[in-house]
Amino acid sequence: MKNTWIKHRVPLTVVAILLIALLWYVVVYAAQTSHFAAVSSERNDIAGQLRAAEQKLGEAGSVYYGLRRAEGRWGDIEGRLVAPDSADQIVRRVEHMAEACGLSVQSSRLDFSWLIESIVGDPKNGASDRIGITVEGRGSFFSVGAFLDSLQQEPLISDLQNVVLSYDEHIDPDIYFEVEARAFVLPEGGKRR
Repeated sequence: MKNTWIKHRVPLTVVAILLIALLWYVVVYAAQTSHFAAVSSERNDIAGQLRAAEQKLGEAGSVYYGLRRAEGRWGDIEGRLVAPDSADQIVRRVEHMAEACGLSVQSSRLDFSWLIESIVGDPKNGASDRIGITVEGRGSFFSVGAFLDSLQQEPLISDLQNVVLSYDEHIDPDIYFEVEARAFVLPEGGKRR
């Protein structure tokens, strides 16, 4: 009988070891695997939130730099504004732009009617007002085009009102032009930074 007990002892030991391993797998390993899956899912969720936050941060950075550029442009425009009593600076600037494009300026004049209407209509208006500028001259077709383009790029010029071109090849090879534009000026009592 003792021999049978020893004979059966080895297989019983093997079965006991297999049962303990199976019990360990079910209790410890399966629980750890489910915990690992939960942690991995949470990590993926956090990574997704981090990517979304980085994207929003990138968008905020673009908006921030866009605002900084706009602020710089406004500072440039505001720094160039002149008071209505020194509007001849604007005329000189426009004449200089025309001459830089190879045009000869024949006449230039200011029109304060927009500014007067603004002051009479709302004297406490804190916004920038505009004055009219008319420039007449002559030059080549491409020079006139370059001058109009530079006027549109000039921050002080709010808009081009009227452009008249005339040409008579029998009299003169140059094009005669008349440009009416409006320029920003500081309002009465306006302040610069």
